Amino acid sequence: VASGSAYGFTRVLLVLENQVARVLHVPKTETPGALMDAVKTDVDFLDMMRAMVGGDEALLQWALELPLLTVTHFWTGLGTLPFIAAAAGAEAVSSDIHDRSIRFELVRAGRLEIVAGRFLGLSLLLGVAVFGSTLGVWAVAMLGMINNPPLEQMTTLLSMSPRLWMWCLPFCGLGVAASQLTANVNLARLIALAAVAFTWIAYGVIEAEVLEGWLQAVAESAQVLLPQAWIGGLWGPGWGWLTPAGVFVALAWCAWSLGYPIMARRNL
Repeated sequence: VASGSAYGFTRVLLVLENQVARVLHVPKTETPGALMDAVKTDVDFLDMMRAMVGGDEALLQWALELPLLTVTHFWTGLGTLPFIAAAAGAEAVSSDIHDRSIRFELVRAGRLEIVAGRFLGLSLLLGVAVFGSTLGVWAVAMLGMINNPPLEQMTTLLSMSPRLWMWCLPFCGLGVAASQLTANVNLARLIALAAVAFTWIAYGVIEAEVLEGWLQAVAESAQVLLPQAWIGGLWGPGWGWLTPAGVFVALAWCAWSLGYPIMARRNL
C-alpha cells in the first residue's frame, strides 16, 4: 500500500511539473523531481499540500521543507492504517476460539493474559510493518524521482514511522475487541472494519456540527474518545506528537478491553 501510493504521488508530481514546464516554457520532464522547487510555488500543488496538513499555514511551511514522499506517505498511512490494523486485530483470538485450540493455552495462562499478550504481539508486528514500509517508499523515491537526497528521504520517513505506529494502535485494539465477540474470523473482521468506519463518520458528524443543542455539546465532549480528535497533533516538527501518542496507547488498551467481558464469560 505504501509503495503503491508513493508511486501514484510521483505520477501526480510529474503532471504538476509538466504543467509548470509549460508555464515556464522549458522542456517537459520524464522523471519527476527536476522542477520540484518550481512546483512548490504552484497554486494547485500548494492547495494539495494545504489539504494534507489540515489547512494550517505554519504546518504547510514545515511540510514544504520535507521530501514530498515523506508527507504523502504519512498522509496515506493516516487513512489506510486504521483499517489494516483493525483487520489484523480481528484475528487475535477468534480463530483459536473457533477451533478450541485456545483451551491448551488456558492451561498455562489466564484469559486476560492471553488477550493482552495477543494485543501486544500484534502491536509489535504492526510496528515492524510500519517501519518496514519505509523501504518501499524510499525505493520508489530513489528509482522514480531525481534530485532526491537519499539520506534525507530515509531519515524523514523513519521520523514519521513512530507517529504512524502509535496512530494505528487504537484501531488494532478495536480489532482485538471484535475478535473476542465471535468465533467467526470473517464476522470479527467485518465488525472491526465497521467500528473503524463508524469512528470516522462520528468524527465527521461532530466536526460538521450537524447536531443541535445538547446533542452537539455531548458529542463534542465525547469527541476526545475518538482517535481522530488527536490526529492534528501528529503533524508538525519537534516532539509534540508524543502527547497524542500517549493518548493513542491509552485508547488502545481501553478499546481491546471492551470485548473482554464477553471473553471472560465465554464457554471455551
